[in-house]
Amino acid sequence: MPPYLPELNPKEYIHNHLRNKLLNNRNFVGIRQIGHAIGRFTDRMTCDEVKSIAMMAPIEALLSVQK
Repeated sequence: MPPYLPELNPKEYIHNHLRNKLLNNRNFVGIRQIGHAIGRFTDRMTCDEVKSIAMMAPIEALLSVQK
């Protein structure tokens, strides 16, 4: 296996969700504005939403192919 596979890291799924839902096609004045927007976005996310985004099904599928 390669040293790093983004497909095996649930944090990558959260990052992609954040990027697709919040950061795409938006202009921010500064880093502080980006930080506030990310903070508000993550505060509104529910545990169930995070679980559904970062579920292990893609990881389990990749691991089953390797057997």
